[in-house]
This record gives sequence, structure tokens and C-alpha cells, in this order.
Amino acid sequence: LLPATLLKAASYAIGVEGNREKGLRMLEDCWRENGIISPWAALSLVVYRVDTKTFIGERQTKADFESCDEIFRWAEYYHPNSVFFSFVKADLAACRHNMPLARQITDAISPHIEELTALVWVLNYKRGIYALADLEFTKAARCFEKSLQINEESGIESNVPFMAMYAALCYLIVADHENIIEHNKEISEVEALERAGTRFGDDTEDRFFVKDQIGYQIDDEDDESEIIDSARAAAHAEEMLAIVAKYKATPRQNWGRQDRWAFELHKKYENGCDQMWPLLDMVECMTLRMRCSKWMNDEEAEQLMKLVTTEENERPNVGPDEKIRVRAYFAEILLRRGQHKNSLAWCEAGLKLQKNLSWEGTFYGAVPMLHYIRAVNMMQTDRLFEAKATLSEIETYGKGYWLYKSLMFKVTVLLKEMNRQMKEKFNHISVKPGVSESASIVVTKQDFKHIEEINMVHRCKNEEMEVLLIVWEWLCEKHDISFAAFFRPDDGSDIIFVQNIDRHETVDGPVAGRFSPSNPGTLQLEWDNRYSFIRSKNINFALSTTHRPKSYIQKSS
Repeated sequence: LLPATLLKAASYAIGVEGNREKGLRMLEDCWRENGIISPWAALSLVVYRVDTKTFIGERQTKADFESCDEIFRWAEYYHPNSVFFSFVKADLAACRHNMPLARQITDAISPHIEELTALVWVLNYKRGIYALADLEFTKAARCFEKSLQINEESGIESNVPFMAMYAALCYLIVADHENIIEHNKEISEVEALERAGTRFGDDTEDRFFVKDQIGYQIDDEDDESEIIDSARAAAHAEEMLAIVAKYKATPRQNWGRQDRWAFELHKKYENGCDQMWPLLDMVECMTLRMRCSKWMNDEEAEQLMKLVTTEENERPNVGPDEKIRVRAYFAEILLRRGQHKNSLAWCEAGLKLQKNLSWEGTFYGAVPMLHYIRAVNMMQTDRLFEAKATLSEIETYGKGYWLYKSLMFKVTVLLKEMNRQMKEKFNHISVKPGVSESASIVVTKQDFKHIEEINMVHRCKNEEMEVLLIVWEWLCEKHDISFAAFFRPDDGSDIIFVQNIDRHETVDGPVAGRFSPSNPGTLQLEWDNRYSFIRSKNINFALSTTHRPKSYIQKSS
């Protein structure tokens, strides 16, 4: 997971190679040995599959979920009621969009950690982000407020400012929308039980237990679901902002990144400037700092996007700086849901605003973020060359933007995975300075015979005929290179020049081509670096034959 330079330094310092798959296998072996450090190995594995993969933007697979289920069964047998395993198990339920079960698990933890204030803080923080994933902003605010109170009562300053800022944003959202989404939700008992994965029975106590998991107020002690009006919500928000201001005024210098973020954001809210947009700032937290956008079900994600869009259309002074953030967050939300086409559309819409950004809007870093999201979408839809070309765009923005540190960690991981996949799926040629290199594919009589057999079946079914097609795609990793593609028929007739490109730049993206031969022969791709005296050029390419309907060839032409 480390960048190459840090990985090299770490390997030199501790003498261990950086190999993720090997490390995971070693952890699994350690866990299955059932020795003294098996619990640590098991916990490391589930944290990686549940938390780390979502943090770095990698997709969770069916195998990940099955592995976690197996480990949690083991943990329940050997370490029943383990707080640490339960916390991760709750996140796994959230990853499966089962928020009622996630809340049920965290509620079951509560009696075991009453004297452990650090874990109580974590518990309330998790309850807060689970509430946000369900768009229950009042409940989320209450949970974040409880978290900061725990630290204040313990004399701990760290994390108080950013918890107070989270709570303030939630209260301000409620103040702006007295009838916020959470109060309009109508979930029947049967629906609630189904979402919780529990069958509806005749036991009244069980009914109330499950209802409690989805946010109904069951007893007088739980006031998290209390409905408050705009005036009270605004008053609570002012209290939270005052807490941020109090800590910002202290002489302490070594605040953590989250608290520094709270202090910086507080500048917008302390004077009530036009740039205040609580919902947008909260959506930033939900998509970039938490995993709410992944944990939401599709209906809630759509509701959130509609709410933001409505505010964007109705609020005054919404300029390009705010609009590009909206599009970046929407692209991220849709990416998490696997809606690649829609996510890419929001990326393109956001990138069109680049020229209109202010200095502050450029400094934020939404443009490199959009390039990153675009690259992930392309990689997950097997457009590796386009993904790599898009990822190279991020380097042009340097390091001087606010999102740089968090984004570059993800970029490093994505680039490593991309290079691994390209090594498996594509061929590689290094073209030295002053020379040219080529690759070729031969089309034989047998290939045409195979197409004729396919078309015989099509004729019987009165279906469209197909033709033989040679397809290629390539990308120069850096700099530029000239390229030509030509077909040499076996019958000695004239060479057919198919494609000719002079000094194609890497930044212009991958090159793709196709040719439908009418006779056997050889298609040759040639990369020409004879004009260069210093630089070698590394080429990744794919070259193969396939068959397509004739109409496809005509349309693509």
C-alpha cells in the first residue's frame, strides 16, 4: 500500500519485502494455526477486507465477504462478545447495506465497554456515521455530540473540534430543513424486520428491539431520535461552533489533521459568510472521510443527491467552486454503487468547470479528484489504457492542493493494481532511441473458414452475417512516439496502410484501431522512435482477432 519510495525505505529498514498478497497469506496461516497471536491475525484480516479496502477505494468481492464470515464464526466460538471483532462485524453489515444489523451489533457492545471511555467514544462515532448513512441528521448530531462530551469529561482535547464540527453541520442541515428526510421516512414493522435480517414473530419484546435498531425511540433514556425544530437545531449548532472556536483559540500547535480541518472550516461559519453550505460540507465528509456513500442503499443515495441538487438550484451565490465539488461527490457516490456510466458523466460535467475556478476552488483539488474517480471507473470497466492515461493527468497538478495527501495514497494503490493488471493482460515493448520495433498478427485461411462456419448458422437463423476483424490498442507510458499499422496480403498484392500517426503524445491517451481483411495476410504494428536520441519509449499493447456483425463495422466507421 505504500508509495514506492517509502516502500523501499521500509524494506531497507526492517528487511521485509513489500508484497501484499504474501502478507495476507501469512496472516491467514497465522490465524488458522490457532496460536497465541491468531486473534491479532484474524482481526488484521477482517480489518483489511472491511475497512482498508473501502478506504483505498478497492472493490470488495464475494470472496472477501465469505472470508470475513468465516473469521467472525471462528471469533464467536473462541472469543465470544469480543468488542474489537464486533466493531468490524458492524462495519461488514454496513458494507452489505444492512444498517439495522450494524446498529444492533454496536448496541450489543455497549454494556461491555461502559468503563472504557476510548471505546465508548468510538461507539458513539460509529453510531453517528451509521445515522448519516440513513440520512438521520438529528440522530447523527446527537451521537457526535456524545463523543465530544466523552473526551471533554476525560480531559482529552484531540478529536473534540472535529466531532463538534460534524455535530454543527448536522444541526445546521436540520435547521435548514425542518422536515428533513429522516422525519419523512415511513418504514413498516415488516420492512424494518426484513432489513434487519430478522423474521417477524409474535414476541412483542423482539418487535420493539428491532424497531429500536432503525431509530424509533423506545425508552426515555434514548433521545437521539428526538425531533427538534429549526430554531433549536440552529441553537445547538451555535453551541457546537462555539466549542470549535474555544479549542481553536488554545495555544496548542500539534492538532491532528481532522481537528485542523475543523478549524479551517470554522472560518466560513464563524462570520456567517455566503460560502456557508452545511449540506455540501457534510456530503464531503460522508464521501471522503467516512464511508457513508458506500453504506447507503440506492434509495438513500438518490435522496441525498436530490437534496443537494435542490439546494444547488435554490441557494444564491453557488459558483463554479461549489458546483465542481457537487459533481465530484456525486461521481464518487455513483462509483461506489457501480454506476460507472453515470459516474463518468458527472466527472465530465465537473471537469468542464475547471477553467472557471477561483484560486480557492483550484487549491481544494476537486479537479485531480475527478481525474482519479474517472480512472477508477475506467479501470473497473476494463478500459485500462484510458485509465492509465487519465491517472497520468493527476501528476500535472503537483502537490499544492488541499486533497493531495489523501488522494495520492489512493492513486498509488490504484496505479500498482493497474500496472499489475496491464502486465497480465497486455504485451510490452521497449523502443530504444534511434530504432523502431514492431508486432504482428497473421490471418490464415483457417480464420476465414471459421467465420464462414459461423455465418452458415446465421443464414439458417436468418441472422446478420459477421466478418473477421483485427483489433489493437496501445499506450506509450511517457513522452511521444510515431506509429503505423499496415496489412500485407499473402497473395502479393499491394500493402494496405491502415493507420499512420506522427509523434503521438502520451497525454492524448491510448490509440485504438481495427481492420477487416478480405484475404489472408499479416497485419503489422510499428512504433518508430528513430527521431529520438536519448529516450527509450515503453509501449503497452494488445493485438488480436475477433469477429463482429457487418453493421458494427459500418457504424464504427
